[in-house]
Amino acid sequence: MKAGFQVIVQFCFAGIMSLLSVLQILGKNVTVIADDSKVSLTQSIIGKAFASGVIAENVRVITYEKQRSAEEQLFDESGCPLYDVILASERVGRASDGNYYSCKGMKLSERVSPIDDLFLLAQKHAEVVTIGIGDGGNEMGMGKAFENVQKHIFKGKLVACATPADLLIATGKWLSRRDFIVIVW
Repeated sequence: MKAGFQVIVQFCFAGIMSLLSVLQILGKNVTVIADDSKVSLTQSIIGKAFASGVIAENVRVITYEKQRSAEEQLFDESGCPLYDVILASERVGRASDGNYYSCKGMKLSERVSPIDDLFLLAQKHAEVVTIGIGDGGNEMGMGKAFENVQKHIFKGKLVACATPADLLIATGKWLSRRDFIVIVW
């Protein structure tokens, strides 16, 4: 298995830059996957982060290839996983009705790629760990807390992401009106 780390990007570039920096310090080979509409922006931001020294090495940015199967994108020719970890940070995930929604309930299905397919396939292989980070209940990985999202999040029954993660880091004001919390499942 290659020592690869795949990061799925949505809008949280400050957090992703911090993660990229730490992963590079740890010697990890990092690939970022972005939606078709976000590849150029993601490449530009990562390029500027590299040029300014925020990250030590430039990072490969790829897109989910709809014409290729998830298996072809996640495994090499011999069937070995290309990545050890797949991490989704603030990346909108598929709801139980098959659509993608903003945390306010706006339908985003036409704007995003079905990257959930990689996440779900990876979970069938013990050698690949999936991590989801989110705060609105609609992000990839939140399927691990699906019932809680439906119950406690605004428009949760509509927007709750059904795609689980091996490890979920949920952040935000879920249980308290005063404190910022982090919940790890």
